[in-house]
Amino acid sequence: MMLQFNLDDKFRNFTRDTLQISKISAILTFESERFVKKEGDFIKVENDDFISFIPSSKLVSINDANESKYRTKMKIGRFIKKFLRKEAINLFNVKDSDIEFYVNIYKSYFNSNINEFKIVEGQEIKKWYLEDNYSTPNGLTPGTLWHSCMRYPEKNKFMSIYSNNPQQVKMLIHVDENDRLITRALLWESAVDKDGNSYKVMDRIYSVYDHEVEAFKTWAKENGYIYKWEQSAKSERIFVVDGEPKKLDLKIKLENKQFNYYPYIDTFKYFDTVNGYLSNSGSFRWDYILVQNDGGLERIEEEPEPEYDEWYEDEQ
Repeated sequence: MMLQFNLDDKFRNFTRDTLQISKISAILTFESERFVKKEGDFIKVENDDFISFIPSSKLVSINDANESKYRTKMKIGRFIKKFLRKEAINLFNVKDSDIEFYVNIYKSYFNSNINEFKIVEGQEIKKWYLEDNYSTPNGLTPGTLWHSCMRYPEKNKFMSIYSNNPQQVKMLIHVDENDRLITRALLWESAVDKDGNSYKVMDRIYSVYDHEVEAFKTWAKENGYIYKWEQSAKSERIFVVDGEPKKLDLKIKLENKQFNYYPYIDTFKYFDTVNGYLSNSGSFRWDYILVQNDGGLERIEEEPEPEYDEWYEDEQ
């Protein structure tokens, strides 16, 4: 990827994460040797508006001691216009709107301010499950958020187990400048292990952009939540506790347990209908495993071995 240039990790990751939604990122990734001018090197992200590089005329002079004094900083839009060859603009039909979109996603990517994250509960949870409220950068539907089969309007009624238990479960969200959802994660407020220890848990993180996952993890650490070691339906028993992976068997007591419909649940999928518990482990008492995507309850006699690839579209 982009072997013609030396990039800092931030810009390399940004280009990788956005190449499916931005033709400019795709050009930088796959066609840099043909269509990107060598105006400079050692490209570095400065902030959510600026990028810097060492001009070609100064490259022979740099070393570790004086590299910074030769660095040129410019806005990301101007940087793209300076480095992108005219042939690329013509061949790939790069319009001003494509550059504007690239600038917008660059700013969004490097401006994941955790102070902008918001906790919602009750009916608001149902709202932010609906795909009608999801962000669609450049009209596209990228990221794990858009792989959730619980996003469809006809399945919104399945979410009552969350909306009707506001003391037990909430949701952390981040929205874009148009009030469209970028990232969400359920927050379980009181999960208890077999020794009676209580934890606040951030469940699987669903996002349009991969980098937002790390921002949500940072928020979790700063606000006293543990979070999943892997952001998938796998390893539902492994969490990050004090910076280290730890296997935990946890259960959550629901205030309201009887509903007409139930969602597919990634982590706390074992349902004890008698006592009103959800748990992440078959070591507790359970009647049903909530891994159906039709809203129903289906009794499973033995704990199944999950076929994760087949269930990918059936996750929360």
